[in-house]
Amino acid sequence: MPLRRMLRRSASVTLLALIVMLTAMPLLASAASGPSPIPSIFDPYSTPAHDIYHLSLFVVSICAGIFLVVFTLIVTRHQVQKAALR
Repeated sequence: MPLRRMLRRSASVTLLALIVMLTAMPLLASAASGPSPIPSIFDPYSTPAHDIYHLSLFVVSICAGIFLVVFTLIVTRHQVQKAALR
């Protein structure tokens, strides 16, 4: 019974982290699109730079998803081993 509870808890934590990540990304992207008096080196002005910028956001989101999955598996395995020792 404790194993099922731990798996449910880790799944709910992962789901919560995924929801927070997915809702924060558009908010952060829209905040950066406003005009700024200080020029930024990350602001794309050409079409290729704009495409590269969006590709980099896509790669970062994939890496964040992989991180969440691996982190959840590590935490769950640690909790299972800790419960087995008791």
